[in-house]
Amino acid sequence: MVQPDIHDKETNEKWRKILDAKALNKQIADFHFKMYDSNEVKQTIRLGDQGTSLDFSSALLHLIVQTESQPCLAFEFWNNHCIYSAMPFGIEHSPIYFATPMESIILHIRIKTEIKIISIVDIIILLHQNKEYLKNMTQRVIDTLNFFCCICQVPFPSQKYY
Repeated sequence: MVQPDIHDKETNEKWRKILDAKALNKQIADFHFKMYDSNEVKQTIRLGDQGTSLDFSSALLHLIVQTESQPCLAFEFWNNHCIYSAMPFGIEHSPIYFATPMESIILHIRIKTEIKIISIVDIIILLHQNKEYLKNMTQRVIDTLNFFCCICQVPFPSQKYY
């Protein structure tokens, strides 16, 4: 399935080709995943908790597209048929592609450590009462995420301590 040509008028009056992601967005529109809301975050954090946040916001556009969704991202350019293998701009639901594989990785981390984890799509917050333990576990979590993310070609997360 190759998408038809779609053009978008830029400010300099030229036309350019853009990807129409409507078919893919429609295909995944009914897929839902659980996110923490502000009340759940407040209930998870305890007085005296130390925290680290890992920010993956730059990773959303570096995810590998699932095979079954790739036909929706096909296009033709100079008589060559091409398919996006990484998440392109215009995908309304790209956080779904990020949150779904991260759930199993985070579950693995929860089992192996004593830290509390709050996952909010592209941000992971790690919490523990002992600052030194949290610092050591944060490095282990980063190593674990880096191992899995290298496989998925996701950039290394930025981190912040508080």
